[in-house]
Amino acid sequence: MNPYRAQGGLIKTLENGMGDILATCRLYAAGLGDIAEQRYTATLEKSVEEMLSSENQTTTKYIGALWLGALLGNPDYALIDDAIENYDLLNTDPEKLMLIQACLDSGELTKGSRLLDLYLWEKDIELGRSIIRLSSDKKETELISLMLLASSVKLERWDIADRMMEFISRRDTSSMSYYQYYVTEPEQLLYQMRKEKPVMVSGLDVKLNGEFTHAELDFDDVYSLSLLPEEAETFEVLAVEGALTVVKEYIAFAEDISMTSNKAVTKTYMPLSGIGDIHVGDIVIVQLAFDRKLMNTSFKIQDTLPAGLTFLRFVNQGRNKYLGGNTSGSMMDMHAYVSNYGASDLKRVSRIILTYQAIATAPGYYRSEPVYVADLRNNEFWLSEGEFIEVNR
Repeated sequence: MNPYRAQGGLIKTLENGMGDILATCRLYAAGLGDIAEQRYTATLEKSVEEMLSSENQTTTKYIGALWLGALLGNPDYALIDDAIENYDLLNTDPEKLMLIQACLDSGELTKGSRLLDLYLWEKDIELGRSIIRLSSDKKETELISLMLLASSVKLERWDIADRMMEFISRRDTSSMSYYQYYVTEPEQLLYQMRKEKPVMVSGLDVKLNGEFTHAELDFDDVYSLSLLPEEAETFEVLAVEGALTVVKEYIAFAEDISMTSNKAVTKTYMPLSGIGDIHVGDIVIVQLAFDRKLMNTSFKIQDTLPAGLTFLRFVNQGRNKYLGGNTSGSMMDMHAYVSNYGASDLKRVSRIILTYQAIATAPGYYRSEPVYVADLRNNEFWLSEGEFIEVNR
């Protein structure tokens, strides 16, 4: 019997006095979303946008909503970044630890790791000490240790995870009820799944260009293929043994652009004033526009700046939109989120316009590489034609 299907005091242990949203997130984070959906239907009936703008908002519920959005695959990167900037204003340890987990579950591992280091420094937690003091409150101590365990497991920082697991195993159970006494917390299950990897072999038979291949995979192994669009049409999975998860990711390279006709992105360069020619020293607005169905909210974008431009900054996209990411030289690896809050017909097509800023650094007539946009939910992707830009002296 799964212990989380029990009621009474056990559920109180999950909520830890902080309500449904914390329990929902803790279950989802440990891969127990089906149980969260059964027990916390009222919480999940609300959209994350509703939770973030609720009139009865508290800081705890707000950070919890950011975490839940990340767990459900719709992270609001702009709001998460804003919360990180205001980290010092968070009043409680659970709020700080929920923000760390929101970073990790939205894929922002570097930011989450830095916040975790900052938290450990603030709390003066030294793993080598025989006694670790996390809080004067017993309930909060237990919650802090469990959330530290989950965060360190996700980052594979096993020195912290092992120490927290040891700390949790020594907790005082004398005051627990009958149901609570035998609880294995979600975070402990997460630790066991990641650290103590089961012996499991899966396999699959695939066919590509008329040739057959058999692959065997141990636990956590990955079998990957890099295919051009026309090769993907010939790819077939013929048989699967064991439990496998298939992930498709489209990555476009300049030399492959001619292989597809899916050129639906428009890229425009204009001076900051919006009119006239571009000159050396001008701030340049790079505008990306494409159509999407309202059901699609999260996007991966890869762009390359032409030689005469240098990236300057990301800018505010306006309400309910976010664009951010990493830059390396002229390469732009970005992610975008566009809310569909309030939309009644999610199949309706809507125009998206996203912008960032560059600065013109050298005169000349340049060709821009095509921009690549992929929808992270339905594996659709779009490309631009490849534009030309003139930078005047």
